[in-house]
Amino acid sequence: MRIPTQDSLLPTPSAPKRRRSILVRVLKWTLASVAIIAATPFVLAGLVLLLLYFESGPTESTDLVRFHLPGRGFAIPDNYQPSVFSYAPPAEPYAFEIIALLPNFSGYSKERRKDWFSVGTGAPSLRIYVHSSARTMRPDELIRSELEDAIDKNGQAGPAGLRRYDIRDGASSIFEIVYVPEQPGDVIYIGCHINEGAIMNCQLHAIYDDTATFDVSFGSDHLVDWPRIAAGTRRLLKSFQTY
Repeated sequence: MRIPTQDSLLPTPSAPKRRRSILVRVLKWTLASVAIIAATPFVLAGLVLLLLYFESGPTESTDLVRFHLPGRGFAIPDNYQPSVFSYAPPAEPYAFEIIALLPNFSGYSKERRKDWFSVGTGAPSLRIYVHSSARTMRPDELIRSELEDAIDKNGQAGPAGLRRYDIRDGASSIFEIVYVPEQPGDVIYIGCHINEGAIMNCQLHAIYDDTATFDVSFGSDHLVDWPRIAAGTRRLLKSFQTY
């Protein structure tokens, strides 16, 4: 009598079920692999954004600092490091200061961190101080009232359309050199310091509007750029003003 082998046995009804089970497992594995591959770019993008967030840190936040001076309001991104000055709460603020970077008058960026708080020769930082006060005098009158007792009336030719005045010995002034624009305009004057014979930090004094002025501190390397600094600062401040 011949003993039947596994190969000679007729297929049992459970064989198709096993084949279907294997097929289902293969399909599930295939679909899972496709899903993982499709999701990979989104996962990587999320990781990149997360890394950028932790790398940038809070110093690059652009949350707005809102306040108002008499008759005008401002909303300034906090990466310009705004400081608001008032005599005492709840007194109305009378001035504020921000820090910007040349050449684009941008706010803080981690790539230029070393330039952020230094204002001096070669540094692109600008400290901008806006002061709200009643202004009843024309620029030439302001020059005479602030500088008449400190500058030589003749002066000498200076750079970039400026006239230079060396402060007389014993004069009560925080500057050693003063530059006044040859052509009258909203820039009143630029005062500079001298250190061991070299011109160092300068401060541009200009008119913002009928009731406010602004000062911009910068390194003397940028003295020839004073028209661009004045115009760019005014545009920047106007972009922050809400009313």
